[in-house]
Amino acid sequence: MAYTSSQVVQAVPTGINSALVLITSQSFSGSATVVVSNAFSATYKNYKVILNNVLSASGTPDFLLKFGSATTNYTWSLGNGSSTTFNDFSSGSNSTSTLKLGFLSNTENVQMSMEILGPFLTNRTFLFNNSISYQVNGFFSMVGMHTGADSFTSFTLSNSTSSNMSGTLELYGYAI
Repeated sequence: MAYTSSQVVQAVPTGINSALVLITSQSFSGSATVVVSNAFSATYKNYKVILNNVLSASGTPDFLLKFGSATTNYTWSLGNGSSTTFNDFSSGSNSTSTLKLGFLSNTENVQMSMEILGPFLTNRTFLFNNSISYQVNGFFSMVGMHTGADSFTSFTLSNSTSSNMSGTLELYGYAI
């Protein structure tokens, strides 16, 4: 079916809140932590983070996320799998200080997609994460949340050791 130019314009929603909109993108190298400031605002309710080619300088440290300056009230469950199995791998209780997204490797780039729901709202913030790294046990899926009624504007990615990280990050906002 062919559309006229006026039909195409009508098919695009008014405003930009109904589509993914790039908020920021950045590359990082030799970083122990990556802080994304001014990430969340009242403009969008939900966010998507895409991480590409994330590596650790050495070892296989845990890959961690923290919202704003909140140091407690995280709860999460991480599963891992291969081509034939999927297992409940590890979890964190409500007193945990970060969300564990998976593992980094110094031999295999990690690819990751995260959905962050309601981080700017003054209520619980939810996160769904999928990542893949062949060298570090295949793929991971994580569900987690910050159980406090807090509003966040930033997040930090880090690893559990002093190993430096490299990779790229894209942050998108969307409303539903």
